[in-house]
Amino acid sequence: MPTTVPAAPTTRQTNPKKRIVAINGSGGAQVLIACSKFCRYVEVQEVAPATGLTASDYAPQGLNYFLPDDSYTAEYSVLPGATLSLGDPTWNRDRQFGVPPITYPDGTTVVGTPIGKFISATVTGSQVEIREFS
Repeated sequence: MPTTVPAAPTTRQTNPKKRIVAINGSGGAQVLIACSKFCRYVEVQEVAPATGLTASDYAPQGLNYFLPDDSYTAEYSVLPGATLSLGDPTWNRDRQFGVPPITYPDGTTVVGTPIGKFISATVTGSQVEIREFS
């Protein structure tokens, strides 16, 4: 009996894994963000801190980021309020963006695939929401 391969999805997952990561101000250290699950597509967006600010009170700062492709050498920017999209949103089959941290039976741990290093575009720290789509 022949085996059939399921068709690749044509739309992205509707409920991605979401997490919030604190980002240092421009005078601080860059924050390395890594994948926490197997994913094909990742979005990074600056969000209001959980200090009681409402959307009308919050002004995004913008982000500067560095990618692992060139050993974190080139600096890129994300405009305030914009979303950084990484990976393949078209869901082509066999395309993987990242893997989560893995612990082997001997206790050795391999870190998750780095998404990038991030820092606020201003001296004010911020936070981002990471959305990982499978």
